[in-house]
Amino acid sequence: MTQPSLTHAMAQIGDVRLHYVRAGQGEPVLLVHGWPQTWYEWHRVIPHLVKAGHEVIAVDMRGAGDSSRPASGYDSNTVADELHALVRQLGFASIAWWRTITARGWPMPMPPVIRPRSRVWCSSKARSSA
Repeated sequence: MTQPSLTHAMAQIGDVRLHYVRAGQGEPVLLVHGWPQTWYEWHRVIPHLVKAGHEVIAVDMRGAGDSSRPASGYDSNTVADELHALVRQLGFASIAWWRTITARGWPMPMPPVIRPRSRVWCSSKARSSA
């Protein structure tokens, strides 16, 4: 599958700068990577979501990839608040989100503006089927 055009950008959210990648048009979807991955974990899934009519935002969370690495603030509430602020800053009233499944699991409280999808993409499964 052809890789869609990706736009890399930075967003200042409180004391952290979040790097994110954006592609496509349509219903927005926020892709949240697992630990210790980055947005690139989703690079084989992004073309499928764009083809299905989604606008994709794949973020490097605090401490990962090209996002800043503050000394603290890695608790799930802080990270969830940052994702919520990113979604608002990008101008979305609501957004679907998909996250990877990690061995330890990482429950993350999400504000109502970010609604989980009924199906969660597991990036390792996406890699093996691509």
